[in-house]
Amino acid sequence: MVFITEEKLLSWTKPASDSEETRCDSTIANIRNCIQNYDFGRLGQPEIRLRGSYNNNTNVKNDSDVDMYALFSNFWYNFDQNFQCIPSYGTGPSYSEFRNAVYLSLRQKYGTENVKNGNKSLKIKSNTYRVNADVVPVIIARYLGHDSLKGVAFFSQKGQFIINFPDQDYNNGCEKNKITNNRYKFFVRIFKRFRNELEVEGVLKFKIPSYVIESLLYNVPDQYFMSETYMIGLINIVNYLFGRLNISRFVEVNHIKDMFRHDLFPEQTATRMEVKAYLSLIWQSISEAQAA
Repeated sequence: MVFITEEKLLSWTKPASDSEETRCDSTIANIRNCIQNYDFGRLGQPEIRLRGSYNNNTNVKNDSDVDMYALFSNFWYNFDQNFQCIPSYGTGPSYSEFRNAVYLSLRQKYGTENVKNGNKSLKIKSNTYRVNADVVPVIIARYLGHDSLKGVAFFSQKGQFIINFPDQDYNNGCEKNKITNNRYKFFVRIFKRFRNELEVEGVLKFKIPSYVIESLLYNVPDQYFMSETYMIGLINIVNYLFGRLNISRFVEVNHIKDMFRHDLFPEQTATRMEVKAYLSLIWQSISEAQAA
């Protein structure tokens, strides 16, 4: 099991190293330049927007890939109260046209061997000066045709309609971090590094995505982060999650989508049972530290 001390938890609150940050910055600039210099014709020029751990400043070592949207803001999908796409009867471009155009622009820059067509994203392989990157072509998503609730949307290669709310994710995460005197993002990094260590040790047999960790901790009341030590905070947070996980509604950081609703959101793969098993492994490490 992972051995922890207060000093180790403190070190885990730090972001990725300066060298990793530099490679991330270089990757972003390189991809943005690639997109900006490609002719997308009637689709219009997409805007590159950051998403994920790097954008949210919760990235850690081995979690420093960059996730980006290529947003075609002149087009939109409308969705209903169940987050399902409302069919359009216009003659606009299909989603495959947006995806193929971005794929061709990346392939022209990086070569076919370095760009992979994933289920949800276009994946660019790392090398000595860039990190792995995921680029998702998206267009605007509007609730019942109105801008009062707006996100971005795309179709996976499996035909799943997926809506995300990156602006709300970013703003809510920053607000919680501010209220907790930066402790929210410190503890997100601690929980991510715990996951990484458990994976290395081979005791965590399933994936706990970074966004699941960010959302889990977003649901923890602010006062649980304001402990005298990180060890006490860790104990309090794990205890709270254990007590509430099976009986409470948990939301994503955007505070729009429920967690653990695979019936509505096919991209959600982590289950309550898996999260509870992950928390149990953390609790074993806490118990061993207390007994030492």
